[in-house]
Amino acid sequence: VIKEKKSIKQIQNEIISNNIIQCHQSYLVNLMHVRKLDENDFVINNERIQISRRYIPSARKAYIEYLGKKVQI
Repeated sequence: VIKEKKSIKQIQNEIISNNIIQCHQSYLVNLMHVRKLDENDFVINNERIQISRRYIPSARKAYIEYLGKKVQI
């Protein structure tokens, strides 16, 4: 967990990684650390990170694509 006073968009623009996605108004998630995708949550280190309704479709898609790339390696 990193606390920052910048906006999520500013932080996302500074990070150069396809593995980091926004899943909530207040959360960015590094897909490399996600252990499981539940209905509305990512599970990281036994903690649940809520995926807001707005981001569920894009978060699911990004995670599935990430898993597909990981399998190909």
